[in-house]
Amino acid sequence: MAFLVGVQVVDIDGMAGCAMATGAGQTRPGTTTDHKLLCHANHAVAAGRAAVARLEGDMTVELNHTIVPSRDKAESARFYVRIFGFTYDGPLGHFEPVKIAAQALTLDFDEAEDFDAHHYAFKVSEAEFDDIFARVKAEGLAYGSEPRTPEDGEINRWGGGRGVYFRDPSGHLLELLTEDYTAELFEEIQSDIH
Repeated sequence: MAFLVGVQVVDIDGMAGCAMATGAGQTRPGTTTDHKLLCHANHAVAAGRAAVARLEGDMTVELNHTIVPSRDKAESARFYVRIFGFTYDGPLGHFEPVKIAAQALTLDFDEAEDFDAHHYAFKVSEAEFDDIFARVKAEGLAYGSEPRTPEDGEINRWGGGRGVYFRDPSGHLLELLTEDYTAELFEEIQSDIH
């Protein structure tokens, strides 16, 4: 049995047989139109709650993992641990995942023979920038101030922050930045680059 209280459907029989409603305008033998309406009301309330949660910011959607193609997945995992300080807990299936501690995100390295280089940007604090950039230089990696000049030996100071580009062992272009991009900043950068 289910009944409507205010705008909430209260189901006192567990899942109360919404499964008994078979489709638009149809019910199984032994069910009533009232029962079917309550089922529809129950679904509408659930959808309404989800919409309110999205509006209130209660819905949590986050990127959990992404597969990063690499020439040598173990070497790539070790590189990201050394440079960024990410966590590596060993293989997961055929992947070599590294975890970004501040997030639930893992970069799952997988070997591939042929792939396009990707771009991965990491927003960091000023102190983290100093630490990571020091490790980039200590490894003797080429670095640069722009995506088109990743080996000019300079950093950028876009938007009052700092940024730098360098490549990982598989050729992916990595970026450290201390300030988020905005439309205004992006226009400024584009005019500087061209």
